[in-house]
Formats: sequence, structure tokens, C-alpha cells
Amino acid sequence: MSALIYIVRHGETSANRQGIIQGQLDTKLNEEGVEQARLVGRTLEHVEWDAAWTSDLSRAKDLRSCEALRERHMGELQGHPTPPHKRGSLPSSVESMAHFTRRILSWWDKSLLPHIASLPAFPSTIPTNTSHHRVLVTTHGGVINTLIKNLLSSGQAVLAEGVVIKPVYNASVTILEVPFPLNQKGSKGRKREVARIIKFGSTRHLDERFGGGLVASNADELSQ
Repeated sequence: MSALIYIVRHGETSANRQGIIQGQLDTKLNEEGVEQARLVGRTLEHVEWDAAWTSDLSRAKDLRSCEALRERHMGELQGHPTPPHKRGSLPSSVESMAHFTRRILSWWDKSLLPHIASLPAFPSTIPTNTSHHRVLVTTHGGVINTLIKNLLSSGQAVLAEGVVIKPVYNASVTILEVPFPLNQKGSKGRKREVARIIKFGSTRHLDERFGGGLVASNADELSQ
């Protein structure tokens, strides 16, 4: 048995298109973003969800609430273009990368995994024609990249064959497969890998409508 975690980035905003740092500003989807949300919704409309989490910011909620899944708080940089800066020069009002990472991993460790761990090995709620418990997560590009990067580097996740890390575009879909019942502890108390990334940043559902017109960069993802 396994849980499939579908992680969807919100659709495009005008700030995305203009290269403006949003952080935790509660921006709305633009016309393209609304269409992207419609297309990803159509792609997933036949999935029967067993649980869901979403960032409480409007641009994520418009896709389909959990404060921990908010984008990184960018302090006084919010609402401005990406500044030229050197390492160590971000304003103190910006949420530190260490704090942002802890916030995202805390949601994974203290909300998502306990939910999966609570599932019975042979749940009566799962239809007989499937062996998956399906979870929807709608959030932000910085959150997705930070989560996946840390799961991979800590050995809690592996990439399935053929899956590669690439930009997380607006309205893209990432899927992780987590087996249950969970057995997170490996030798000497170290966490075992518990997730297999079977899809990363897929935009196939957007290709016909948007082609190569998706915003490739994310102003909210600074190197510090």
C-alpha cells in the first residue's frame, strides 16, 4: 500500500510574470494563472482525494488552508523586483533560509507523515481497484523546491528512474509515493528513505495551451 502525494504549484500571477518578489503578499492569479488552474484542475478532476493541504495564500487556494505551506517571507523585499545582492546581504526582515526550511520540514514530519502513519495497512476506505491513498497539496515554488531538495539530501526520498530535477513552473505537478505502514527508522536511528519521487514539475497538461510561454524563473527563490 502507498500514499500518493500530489504537490501542485499555484498558477501564474502578474508578479510572477514581472519578476516581482511576492513572498507572503496575498497576490491573485492573473488571466493566464486562472487558465492554468483550470487546466490542472481538469487533469486531476477524476482523482478521488482522501486528504488535502493548501497554503492559505489566495494564489494557492484559487487552485482547488495551512500557514506552514506559505512561501518564504521576503520582508522588505516583497513587492519589489529581485535585487542585485551578494551572499549574506539580505535584509534581516527576510525569513532566514534555515527557518524557512525548518517550517517546511516540520509540516512534512509533523503533519503529513503522521497522517500517513495513521493509515491502516488494509484500509476499508480505499477502493478495491487501487492501492493508493491520495493526498493533494497546493503551495508555492520555493516550498516545493526546498522540500524536495531536503528530502533528497537527507536520504528520505529518491528519484524514480527517468525523473530529473528541473524548474517548478506555475501549475506544475509533482508526485511522491510514500509506502505505508511507515517504517522511518533505519540503522542507528537514522531516518530511512520513505518517499519515491515519481513525477517532478510536470507541465504536460499545460503544453498545448502555453507551450514555451511559462515563466521559468521564480523571483522568490533567492540563494540565501
